[in-house]
Amino acid sequence: MGRGSAGFTAIELVLAIFVLLALATITVYAYQTYSVRDQVGDALRAVAPVQRQIEHRYQQDRMLPVDRVAAGLSANPADTVIEEVASIEVERGRIVLVFGREALERIVMDRLSLTPFETRNGSFVWRCGDGPVPDGAKPLSETENGTEAIDLATIPDRYLPPQCRSPD
Repeated sequence: MGRGSAGFTAIELVLAIFVLLALATITVYAYQTYSVRDQVGDALRAVAPVQRQIEHRYQQDRMLPVDRVAAGLSANPADTVIEEVASIEVERGRIVLVFGREALERIVMDRLSLTPFETRNGSFVWRCGDGPVPDGAKPLSETENGTEAIDLATIPDRYLPPQCRSPD
């Protein structure tokens, strides 16, 4: 009497478990990356009113606000935040987001900046993080002229939206 189908051999079972674990690992990694990107996107959407306030001040005075108060915001950088963001600073027109303890571990205390530029036709555009400088735009912030070393983004590129990633 030949061997019937008595079930899986030990090797087949180990291989099946290995494949399932590999798939689970890939799924968890992809979900974590998606979750961090979602938090960064939420932060960028939440900072839009601050961007508009800076644009408004620039159009009025033709000067960038040097800090939050000059931008028409409160002096407290922690009062204009969403859950994941510890603070929103304004430094010579540049907006700096600092992700706090409520953010996912991969970006806690990381920074992302939005730097103002002016196009040839006079419109206002923003450079996000280490993203490319907008075509034909000139920097409005001293930090973009090389007068000060700054971190535009300390968040790894894989977590940033495409417009905020380094062009390298």
